[in-house]
Amino acid sequence: MRIGKQKLAGLLAAQAGLTKKEAARAITGFQRVITSLARDGHTIILGGFGVFKSKTTDPKRFTFLGKPYISKPHRKLVFKQSPTMREKL
Repeated sequence: MRIGKQKLAGLLAAQAGLTKKEAARAITGFQRVITSLARDGHTIILGGFGVFKSKTTDPKRFTFLGKPYISKPHRKLVFKQSPTMREKL
């Protein structure tokens, strides 16, 4: 099942005693902070949850419709769950 931002905000609001608007702002703020820190090369560690970090991909060679291409290196956000989270799931 997929959970969108509005549904997540509702669940967070109920859990934390916030309004849905407050919870939605908290989620947006969290996204902005994680994005900013990762863009600057920081590793974000949330104990008992996991680690967010930015990773640069290497160029890859591939063929599309019979023509060879090389992808450009780009950055992506990687999340690795903690052992505690793995046990809970």
